[in-house]
Amino acid sequence: MSEDVEMTEEPKDEGKFVLSTVVEAHKGDIRAMVTSPDGLIISGSRDEPIKLWGKRAGEFDVRTQFMQDRSANIIAIALYETNDKWYLFAGRRDGVIYVYSKGSTAPAFQWSRHSASISCLYADNKSGVLLSGSWDNSAVVWPLHNEDPASLSLQLVGHSLSVWTVSTVPDKTDFYLTGSADKLIKLWQKEVNVRTYTGHTDVVRVLVPLSSTRFLSAANDTTIRLWNIDSEAAIAKFHSVSDHYIYTMSMKGNHIVTSGEGGLIEVWKLQDGVKEKTLKNAQQIAIPSPSVWSVAFMSDDEFAAAASDGHLYVYTTNKAKAAKPDILAAYDAAIANQQRTMVEQAQQESKTKIVRIKVSLDDGPPTHVLEYEKGTDPTITAEKFIQDYDLPASYLDEIVDYMCNCIPEAKAARDKKMLSNVLPMQKVKVGDREYDYAFQILVAEDGRKLVVAFNAGDDPDYVAQKFVEQHNLPIGYLAKVGSMIRSQTQKATQQNFADPFTGGGKHVPMDESAGFQAGYDDPFTGGGRYVPGQSGSSGGEGFGDPYTSGGGYKPGSAAHAKLVPNASQPADKKKPRSEYVPLREFFMFGVEQLSQKAIAKLRELNEKQEAFQLNPEQMEGLERLMMGPTDLSVPLELLTSALDIGMQWSLEDVVPILDLFRIALLHRELNEYYCNVKTRGLETLDKLTTLLISEPPDPLRILICRVAANACAHPWGREMLTAKMSEIVPLTANQFKSPKAAIQLASASALANWSLLLLQKSDVVQELGPREDIVRAIVAATEDILSFSDYSQPALLRLLQAIVTLMWDNSAVIRLAKQRNIGSIVGRMKDAVVEESAKNVARDIVEMTHAV
Repeated sequence: MSEDVEMTEEPKDEGKFVLSTVVEAHKGDIRAMVTSPDGLIISGSRDEPIKLWGKRAGEFDVRTQFMQDRSANIIAIALYETNDKWYLFAGRRDGVIYVYSKGSTAPAFQWSRHSASISCLYADNKSGVLLSGSWDNSAVVWPLHNEDPASLSLQLVGHSLSVWTVSTVPDKTDFYLTGSADKLIKLWQKEVNVRTYTGHTDVVRVLVPLSSTRFLSAANDTTIRLWNIDSEAAIAKFHSVSDHYIYTMSMKGNHIVTSGEGGLIEVWKLQDGVKEKTLKNAQQIAIPSPSVWSVAFMSDDEFAAAASDGHLYVYTTNKAKAAKPDILAAYDAAIANQQRTMVEQAQQESKTKIVRIKVSLDDGPPTHVLEYEKGTDPTITAEKFIQDYDLPASYLDEIVDYMCNCIPEAKAARDKKMLSNVLPMQKVKVGDREYDYAFQILVAEDGRKLVVAFNAGDDPDYVAQKFVEQHNLPIGYLAKVGSMIRSQTQKATQQNFADPFTGGGKHVPMDESAGFQAGYDDPFTGGGRYVPGQSGSSGGEGFGDPYTSGGGYKPGSAAHAKLVPNASQPADKKKPRSEYVPLREFFMFGVEQLSQKAIAKLRELNEKQEAFQLNPEQMEGLERLMMGPTDLSVPLELLTSALDIGMQWSLEDVVPILDLFRIALLHRELNEYYCNVKTRGLETLDKLTTLLISEPPDPLRILICRVAANACAHPWGREMLTAKMSEIVPLTANQFKSPKAAIQLASASALANWSLLLLQKSDVVQELGPREDIVRAIVAATEDILSFSDYSQPALLRLLQAIVTLMWDNSAVIRLAKQRNIGSIVGRMKDAVVEESAKNVARDIVEMTHAV
């Protein structure tokens, strides 16, 4: 059990840290920083080079710059040094780790194992490993002593949210620590989770090992905790004086420095207590920046702080290194100005009853400021917040809930509004029937006052569905009406539901009292249902079940006389099944027939090329490729050389080459050549991403999406598509906005293939990772489309299939989609599709949102 420890300051001023210098390092906030034993500082910002700083004549200046592309967004840095070499690691927002070595400012290697942004890096010189944490909820161990660390890397999978901090355990080979946004700390032996530590009440941001048996952690809950590695409870808990998020911690000797939000750096002393080590808060240093992302010791008497204002601040206990009077005066003036601004804001808040809170989105830092006036409707504040920060409209409900959880006045205002719009009337007669409850609901869109009536014990979701269909309300009212019923009655309405079709009890999974015996009686027919994998159900006849490879139901078969079709099985709303749900095969764009017109166009464009003209043999090979991938007798080297040259044509000319490349990926050998991530896969993916970013003409948009779809034809392409999903998926989803049916269909097909790919990998892909990225991308691309009536019918069906497959049997993704208002989007799509089968897919999606 942990114990709270009261902090007291040191009575003496000996050894106090003072300002040494201020470095104007970057234009934006410095998200990453490391130091070296010889006094160098390496810093990284969002859209700028990584900079290596050294001291000359007492002043820091740039020694080396490691250039980055504009989309890099450096999030984390780590430095690995040995006697004869060094490596600099840069973790990027696209999930890639760039590796730099001595003698070059260009990356020597690119390592890609994560499917989302890198959040932290940790290099251990002694054990020879690099650890990386990511928003994909995993950590990866990279063995640096090996010539090819990527091939022997280990992935640590077990957290349910982003991994924000990683560390090795001193003197314990193959033992690692990870901290996460799920508030947990985990101990690993290789890739096996051997212990989980609980206690923090918010995101765990930093871990510092003290020995093979002790370590420290700090979190957004403003506490530092001391742990025994063999015990799952903290030994002691220490409270930050600043009472703000703690983002960073560094240790040297018996000094520990922490910082985060609030414009304060805290210096602690590690001391021997009666039984255990203890921390004493020795000093607080005001800093003229609201946030500090990283602190790191440079020597026993000196440390640096990387701040959100783009400056590096260096502090020292050595009086000879103290800042000059003019620097110190400017520093003090900046602090005074910041404190004056904070006082003015507090006074203004007290006068206008304004509450300001910092909001973090998608596990990111709290960089968005929300201003709420006490007593006003929080929905109005949330709408303004969304407009100010150009956020998707789907964030509305989530932001309102966040405000009501943080601000009591906001919750009171919401409850008051709900009560004014929902007027309870007990024991009323509606029509010719009498009900236990009836509520009057005001429809905001048209001002109608409608009555929803129900009895005690009715299923709120079923009542809401009937009400919405009866009054032709938007699909978004489903969740709202159901929620109102629950909140107003304050009753548990989940038991003893009457089945709307049979009048009997509905199927309740694992409920032995429901009357299901060993034979699994069907609640609709009374007969036995098919149970995949059950003894005797997978004989030689019958159809192979696509998920278990066992025998399925076969009409008229004596062997399956006691089985019934899927339609008669007890339904799991999170796992709907039909002809279209979930997806079972990838969509491909093949070759309908050999087009002489296409060949003529290819020859015409080749003739005009100067630097990249194809020779006759290469042209003949490409013409043979146009016949399709089934019978390809052209040498592989000839085709790859032709495609490589052709892909360098200009955007105006490259269309037929890209069309041929689409066909090439259907061929097994060419798919392996261009998509294998160990050779050219990442290069291929970067090329497609770059083309989409360049806003190409419509024919290229079609073909790029078709290339992405066709890559799924073989394993190498499928692996490639999961490498950098956070980059290419949103770009692909944005193509669905095009008014052209061919682009819509190509975009929807690629998204559908990604969804099936992740469903097939569901045993290794975590709940809130790649699937989350695609759901967000689809919502972002479609939430502002008011009507889908002009959209391609096949494209709408495929997009619906993509959504339902992403959500299939995954409560976390369903919950995320529900929060992003997927029901409203799907409702508009349902109104636009003509075929009943497509409408059923939309209904399945809505039902899934009710299941969580």
